[in-house]
Amino acid sequence: MFRLILIVLLAGAGLVLLGLTLAVLLGGAGLGANSAWDKGLAAYKKGDYATALREWQPLAEQGVAKAQYNLGGMHYKGEGVPQDYKKAAQWHRRAAEQGYADAQYNLGVMYYQGQGVPQDDQTAAQWYRRVAEQGHADAQFNLGVMHARGQGVAQDDQAAAQWYRRAAEQGHAGAQNNLGGDVLYRKRHGTRLCLCPYVGAHRRFWRRKRFRQIAILYLAESY
Repeated sequence: MFRLILIVLLAGAGLVLLGLTLAVLLGGAGLGANSAWDKGLAAYKKGDYATALREWQPLAEQGVAKAQYNLGGMHYKGEGVPQDYKKAAQWHRRAAEQGYADAQYNLGVMYYQGQGVPQDDQTAAQWYRRVAEQGHADAQFNLGVMHARGQGVAQDDQAAAQWYRRAAEQGHAGAQNNLGGDVLYRKRHGTRLCLCPYVGAHRRFWRRKRFRQIAILYLAESY
């Protein structure tokens, strides 16, 4: 009798979490033409960050989540203000607490990295989960990585695969990569090792150019 041992060699770091979403929101905020939002937007597009900040700051103070998110990104990058991770986290938190998805995601990243807030994997995972359940693909991917590592959450390959799958179905390349490789994990049943059914379900991902960097070695070992 034989048992199959699957060794997956991934090119690159398949379990590296993604970073912040820092693109300043350029869409309207429903504040009408010639509003402070529009003036700030026009200034930002010209690279006049000081004016953009001056126009958006009052909106953020009034509770406009999109303006709070933008200020968070500007403080993080040092656009129009000295770079300040603590203030960036504060503005992202205010937007996140209003349910703004990208701010929730960014706050999770900042907790994971310890930027502007104490490093805390559990809190990072909590924020990732909140936004992942809203369909945020990067958060779903990061939550999958954390479950795979047992970092901030219980180590759980099945949960990792579920989150990777949800992100992969949205076209997330990293999640597709991990489903095609790292999450083809082995399930132990007594002394036998069986391949997880994700092999067949995601076989189509292997045909992509990305996976030419991935090598699979099957070793038949008698017992």
